[in-house]
Amino acid sequence: MKSRAFTLVEIVVVVAIIAILATVILVSYGNVVENSKKSKAKGEIQAFLTGIKMMKLDTGEYPGHINSLCNKNITGDTLEEYDVDEEYVGLIKTDGLYKNWNGPYMDQITTDPWGNPYQSDNDYYCGGYKDASGTYEWAVGEMEQACDGVDKGKYVRVIASEHNPDPEGTRGYGGGNVAALICKPPTPPTP
Repeated sequence: MKSRAFTLVEIVVVVAIIAILATVILVSYGNVVENSKKSKAKGEIQAFLTGIKMMKLDTGEYPGHINSLCNKNITGDTLEEYDVDEEYVGLIKTDGLYKNWNGPYMDQITTDPWGNPYQSDNDYYCGGYKDASGTYEWAVGEMEQACDGVDKGKYVRVIASEHNPDPEGTRGYGGGNVAALICKPPTPPTP
């Protein structure tokens, strides 16, 4: 009786098929994981917006002591970005300067699904990022609803998950952030 063994070509073909199937499965899994993170971030951002509405009803202010007209910072502070759990933002705890503060207005959601802090950003640029030459590039992504209907190059006030690295490799602009509009200043701040 003659024993039948696999030839080298047959083994290579089987290994190639297995490798192709494994690649397809891994790519699909990666897309599913990323899409679930985006969905989770969108849901958490909506929870922030609900908390912001409740806070504004109580205090008459937006996070970061922005007045109800969305055009100035009541305290005169010039720092534009705060992690959402900071007292100055007023969603989870207060700095004592918010009148009629009855919070917390949010659960302790402080980091996005990618592990970065959610931020209250008072000068979110609807125009992407600066490249190495200092030129702004238009790179608003599908998840940046804060910039829907906003002219290129304008600034708005947002709650954002700034997880997308820009070309220099830092968190920030780059077209993949999850950002929701808090309010749009009548006269946008200058850069």
